[in-house]
Amino acid sequence: MAEAAAMEALGGAVGDALRGGGALLALRGDLGTGKTTLARTVGEPRGYQYVSFDDDAVLKLAKSDPIGFVSRLPRRTILDELSERDDQTLFE
Repeated sequence: MAEAAAMEALGGAVGDALRGGGALLALRGDLGTGKTTLARTVGEPRGYQYVSFDDDAVLKLAKSDPIGFVSRLPRRTILDELSERDDQTLFE
């Protein structure tokens, strides 16, 4: 119960930070701690598009044209799994 209340409070704080737009929020933690769930639960209802670098097509596009990739992202975007790719450096 306390954990659910803490997650709800954190979600509210994140939502407040994102309300005005133009914010950058980085979530870092161990595998399975709820970072993606939190980001999507708070961001998607506020119009943020979810993009994951676990998707090999997304990763390939980002690596082949990083400037073009970033320039085509919607203003409100959740970028996920930026550091979880052990096999490759995202932007060399």
